Amino acid sequence: MHAEVWLEIKELLEDSGLTELVPPGILEDDSVVDDEAGDFVHLNNRHILLYTLVPRAAERAADFIKHVAPSSQIVTDESHAGNAQLREKVHRADFVVIASRAAKHAATDFIRQESSAHIAWSAGKGWSSLVEALRANPTLR
Repeated sequence: MHAEVWLEIKELLEDSGLTELVPPGILEDDSVVDDEAGDFVHLNNRHILLYTLVPRAAERAADFIKHVAPSSQIVTDESHAGNAQLREKVHRADFVVIASRAAKHAATDFIRQESSAHIAWSAGKGWSSLVEALRANPTLR
């Protein structure tokens, strides 16, 4: 598993006392993420839009991306339908990631119509799924 998945699992388990299920290297030092920064070099100097109805997931994904691609510009959106603000974010984006399990059809249809950038769809609702969509999608490189 990639570091961001383990970090999300660690965050989810912190309140339960089950963090011993996470590999010790992740628990001791979040710098393990630095080892994977090369997977995200294509995001440097790029504008990225993260669309999800789970704002905390978008914020956490943005923090991770800024760590591995410091010159990237990340914006998030949780609109339920298209609007002028979402249009502006879409038009500026080089990459768009949509959390398909945490999205409104009206907004995703609007994004698809307005975007000239490639759109990646995350497999889940969590922040690591948003990050994985940026890592795994070969058309974003």
